[in-house]
Amino acid sequence: MGGIEIRTVTFESDVAKLKSFTITDRQGEKIVEISRAATFEDITDLLCVLRKHKIAFALYDPYYPSPSDPGAYLSYSQEKNKTPNAWSMTLGNHGWTGGIYTISENNIAVQIHHLVDSGEINSISINDVKIFSRYKKENAERNRDRNALISRIHSAKD
Repeated sequence: MGGIEIRTVTFESDVAKLKSFTITDRQGEKIVEISRAATFEDITDLLCVLRKHKIAFALYDPYYPSPSDPGAYLSYSQEKNKTPNAWSMTLGNHGWTGGIYTISENNIAVQIHHLVDSGEINSISINDVKIFSRYKKENAERNRDRNALISRIHSAKD
């Protein structure tokens, strides 16, 4: 009998449609590997898939200014986010952490593209990524400042 086949669209099947990315398990950590040839548009497509499936991700940005060791670990999530085409972001490194900022998807794509293009990262973690719940959302001015900082750090080099 000819029944109707219902296909469930999963995060994995959506990523499989993208040319520059592979989901893999690296030593027990679920990651999205990013091809060095990934374009800005490819990364924008990946961010759309991550947002659609509400998949949080984390990365290390060695260019990010830090009061301690170089760089910062950044976590991006749709948790606590009500802004279209944006993500909630927390950050920290060795003894310091930041609030919850609203970062535009365009700035995140610029950041990831620059980090991949410069050889600083080849993947993002999607394993148990959490936004620090003890923080409150930052105000509009602080969000603008944080977006400007990310743009300034990564656009000049992109």
